[in-house]
Amino acid sequence: MADGDLLLMLNEDGKFELYNPEFDITITCKSKEEQEANIEKLKKALNSLNAWDKVKEEIEEKRKCHEVSMHRPDAWKEETCREIMDIINKHLGELQQQEGEND
Repeated sequence: MADGDLLLMLNEDGKFELYNPEFDITITCKSKEEQEANIEKLKKALNSLNAWDKVKEEIEEKRKCHEVSMHRPDAWKEETCREIMDIINKHLGELQQQEGEND
């Protein structure tokens, strides 16, 4: 497609919408094996992102609880830091376990 071309795509609900391919990502593979390997890499990357989102959510919950109990949001104690490391290690372990199951 040339710059400035318009493309209409049919949605799942049967309606057309304007589509801009400017931000498309294309992965070119030379073989079925290379394609499958790249799909696995993408799955692992998405799993890592999902695991990190869970870590961030739990840390934010911990911060809010600490903020309420201490009435000082800047008063992070060593105990809270240990709890955060436990959260990170828990999700890292889950991610490694998932990868082990997929191998």
